[in-house]
Amino acid sequence: MTIGNAKLDLFLPNPFQTRLSEDPEHIRNLAASIKQEGLLQIPLGRWASRSADCSGNIELAFGHSRLAAFKLLAENDASFDTMPVAIQPLSDEEMFTRAIAENHSRKDLSPIETARAMLTYRDHFGKTSKEIGALFHLSPSAVRNKIRLLDLPEPAQEKIDQGEITEGSARSLLQLQRINPDQLDAIIEKASEKQLSSVDLERETTDAITESSTTYTLHERWLSGEPRAGRNLWLLSEWTPAIISGQKDYFEDIRKPLKSVEGFKNLSYEAFSEMQDLLIEDPLAWEQKYAAEYSPRDLEIFRVMAGHRTTCSACPLHVVKNGYHYCGFKPCWAWRKRQYEHKILSEKSKEMGIPIYARSDGKYDHLGKYDDWNTLKYKPEIEKFFDQWFAEKSDCLRLKLQSSRNPKHAFTEDAAIAVVCVGEDALQKIQDIVQSEKKVEGLSGWEISQIKQEAADKFIEVVVVPVFSVLFQAIPAGFFEWIYEEGEGDQSNLNIFTNWVLDQQLSWNEKREGPTATAEFFEEAAGVIGIDLPGDWNEKAAQYEPVFDEVGEG
Repeated sequence: MTIGNAKLDLFLPNPFQTRLSEDPEHIRNLAASIKQEGLLQIPLGRWASRSADCSGNIELAFGHSRLAAFKLLAENDASFDTMPVAIQPLSDEEMFTRAIAENHSRKDLSPIETARAMLTYRDHFGKTSKEIGALFHLSPSAVRNKIRLLDLPEPAQEKIDQGEITEGSARSLLQLQRINPDQLDAIIEKASEKQLSSVDLERETTDAITESSTTYTLHERWLSGEPRAGRNLWLLSEWTPAIISGQKDYFEDIRKPLKSVEGFKNLSYEAFSEMQDLLIEDPLAWEQKYAAEYSPRDLEIFRVMAGHRTTCSACPLHVVKNGYHYCGFKPCWAWRKRQYEHKILSEKSKEMGIPIYARSDGKYDHLGKYDDWNTLKYKPEIEKFFDQWFAEKSDCLRLKLQSSRNPKHAFTEDAAIAVVCVGEDALQKIQDIVQSEKKVEGLSGWEISQIKQEAADKFIEVVVVPVFSVLFQAIPAGFFEWIYEEGEGDQSNLNIFTNWVLDQQLSWNEKREGPTATAEFFEEAAGVIGIDLPGDWNEKAAQYEPVFDEVGEG
């Protein structure tokens, strides 16, 4: 290492210097410090290449601010027209790392300047995200996120450089760019014209993301448990489908979601295979090769669907806003959903020894009926009949996905998978059972339900209300007179109010079970509240229970 003084005009900047501007106030303060206390740390440099135009020049590895301060001092004091410098042989990579270390310690770089430095380290020196992170003291994912800032349009980068857009808001803009890029320029322009605060900018980007036609809501904030891709679907942080390379069947499987992307509409299998192979072998080379041909969003979609397996929570197209989880590319979610459903069906089929339903099986019916608004529950002997079919693993049984809103199926113990019956003989048998159940006194199940509901209402009015009205006796009479002009029938205003309150506690589905079931409901409520019931409570309920002729004719 050689230390000496060199004329100021012999110094050249570091060719890998990423700080593009100097803070005038900082330079003035530094100049005052040097004049008073001297130069505390000597800059480091190397001899420039011995070409005709730079012979004898020195490229600074670090010390650019000190050089600017010396130039400022030299304007009024000739003794500062030279600056001490330490010269030693330095490689390009050493020149780069010395500059980064100096700027990093002084926190001189803006987020955009840091991103450019990382990009240079990656592209010029062939470094990985892990190696870049070691230099910048960041995780590999943080490095990738920082470099992505350079994907934003120049106006946005300028505002980040100037501090008008925070790095947090910039990440929201990146999310918007990946999910709804058509709105990006408009929001950046709006931020510039109206000087939007970080909060307002976040609100604007959130609205643009969630209102996109390709956005799908995965998990809502009011739902309990770990976030999933939908009810009864996979955990966002765990499951991911297998990605297969070198198989045309896989290409055909993901072709539909890829075709929804403008850049991949006419993608052939040969072009797809070439892209996929390079992505798997060398992601960096892949990104460099296709960056000019495809948008950042298109590349993210291809990487997720054809590259390395990625969970939804780690996917760049996954966004969390105000506790809600969104998928920014709905066709990918639909494709994953098919893969997941096939997986759980296959596993359940293997576990239970029941085949999966196929379209070629034709019509089907559930093995067991839900107690919906148009169907009576089956009698115990009918349920035994279905239990027998299931126990024997009858060849008419199949497994089929069901609506996620249904409760767990009794035979699969799974809310997503039901056991169904196929085949003309099995379906006819079920139809015969259903019809025999629905015809009591020549009435349909719907008509019987109405009769039972009316009987339950009468039981509540005559028996339940007088018992439970004690809950409201402390309310001044004027309150009821204010609500009701006069009583209805033989009921007092207090009873009318009590009846209304109690009626809110029972759904139509519960009351259609009849007076006996209604009595059981209010017996449980009385125990919780502390109300004493008459000793003949259940006998009175039975008196209101309608009686039907079991033979089918009235």
